[in-house]
Amino acid sequence: MATIAPGRPVRLSDAEHSRLRYPPPGRDLFIAVVDGALAAPGSSLTLAAHVGRRGLDWLGAIDESMLEPLPGQGYDARDHIRAALLTGPGLWNCIFPEELLNHPLARQTTVYRGRRPWIVVGELPCGDLMAMPLNDASGNPKPYTPVIPIGALPTLHSKASQLEIPHLWSLPSSVRIMSRLEPPYQNTLARAIRIYFGLRHGGLR
Repeated sequence: MATIAPGRPVRLSDAEHSRLRYPPPGRDLFIAVVDGALAAPGSSLTLAAHVGRRGLDWLGAIDESMLEPLPGQGYDARDHIRAALLTGPGLWNCIFPEELLNHPLARQTTVYRGRRPWIVVGELPCGDLMAMPLNDASGNPKPYTPVIPIGALPTLHSKASQLEIPHLWSLPSSVRIMSRLEPPYQNTLARAIRIYFGLRHGGLR
């Protein structure tokens, strides 16, 4: 399970930085994982964030083994994430960012793999998108993997999928748009995202 507490400063090594297709602008990051993820058995997935002059400008759901904990003053970036979720004109677009790793088969990590559609769930102050990947519906959905039925993504969906909420990433706004989630399903996903990240707002922003 993940062990590095939220707010802890960490560093991404040069080697790990070079593996990421969408790397942070700097190597020094802060852990921004939600508390519940620290109790997930068998998973070393965490959420790391980079905070620049304009605030939050990168985040990625990566493996703790890619990070070196640092001494020094911590910083809780989770409020920045909550403020950016469910915002922006691209909200609910379906995009195709390609693989997240430049060398996906080099070694096992919890970085999400595969060329697959992602759903935009927010926007950072710098204009980058916040998105989560779609996976085949497993038949055993969890509260943090809500199911998107057939027909929810016009011109794209031929089978049911589930949204992998823990795998939140920032991605360039230039990534290819494939479709857009139909309005009846937006509130279902928004509700699941609010619960997972502890958002207090009641409706879509």
